[in-house]
Amino acid sequence: MNIHRKAIWAGLILCATAGVGCKRTESGEHFGGKPQGRILVIHVRSDVTTDPPGQCYVDCKTVNVYTPDHQKLRWVSDDGKKYIVDFEKGPVFPNPDPGTPFKDGQGKPKHTLSTDDAELEPTGPHGYYYYSVKDANGNICLKPEDPGLHVNP
Repeated sequence: MNIHRKAIWAGLILCATAGVGCKRTESGEHFGGKPQGRILVIHVRSDVTTDPPGQCYVDCKTVNVYTPDHQKLRWVSDDGKKYIVDFEKGPVFPNPDPGTPFKDGQGKPKHTLSTDDAELEPTGPHGYYYYSVKDANGNICLKPEDPGLHVNP
């Protein structure tokens, strides 16, 4: 082998080993591990030109979060309207007690969130939580059989 081929091979081997040694992705995830402290954003919208009146949508029907990884959630309005995310416990869609995985600043259960709120970290208990979405007038525009939040240990 001549010197040029050896240099090319050495460069290729160096590039390959440098890529294998990476420990993080751009989103802060570790290869072979779970995302640490990631903020998951759920987008809410309604489109009066194409959607039936009184309906709204979320882009992720079911979201999985992992409490040991301190993942956070935030609901964001894509159309500039205010929406309320409601984790109220109901007989048809029973959430684990106390009905919501979120707590307020005093440590009490926080059942309603707004698209104006900052991200929140679910603290459990673990399980599947149904939620509805209400418009600014308090009318349900997305029923709780559609969206859900799965809080994992």
